[in-house]
Amino acid sequence: MHSGGAEAFNCVMRTKIYDFQTPAEWKRLYWWAIDLAASGEVRASAFVVGLSGSVTYDLMERYTWDELLEYTWDRPGQEDTPTDTVETINAPRPVRTLLKLDYGLRFRRIYFEVYLTCDGTSATTPAQIFSITPMIGVKAKMTNGVN
Repeated sequence: MHSGGAEAFNCVMRTKIYDFQTPAEWKRLYWWAIDLAASGEVRASAFVVGLSGSVTYDLMERYTWDELLEYTWDRPGQEDTPTDTVETINAPRPVRTLLKLDYGLRFRRIYFEVYLTCDGTSATTPAQIFSITPMIGVKAKMTNGVN
C-alpha cells in the first residue's frame, strides 16, 4: 500500500584527489564555486589530503616515500579535517545557481565533496551538479639555493 509520503535522503558527490600537476608545491585555495541545480540545504566540504596518524618504524614498510615525506614535512601529526560550508537555496523547486564558497586553505593535494538533501518530490529533485571550479594559486616556490 502506497502512502504517498516522501522519504528524505542525501545525494553525495566526491571528486578525485587533485594536485594540479604540482604535487611538491604548496598551493592556496582562495575560493571555490559549485554550479548546480538544487533547492534546500547544500553542504560543501574541501578535504586536504595527508597521511594521518603516527608512523612507527614497524609500520614504515606500508607507506611509499612520498607518503612518509608528506607526513613528516607537510602535516606532522594532523588528521585530515574538512572545511564545511552550508548554504540554503530558498526556492519552491530546484533552480540553477552558482554557489561561491569563500574560504582559504593551504594544501598540496585536495578533494571536494557536495551533499544535497532530497526527498524525491518535485520540490527537491532533480538535483544536479554541473561543475566545480576552484580558484587556486601557488603558495611558495623554493629556489635551488634553498635546498
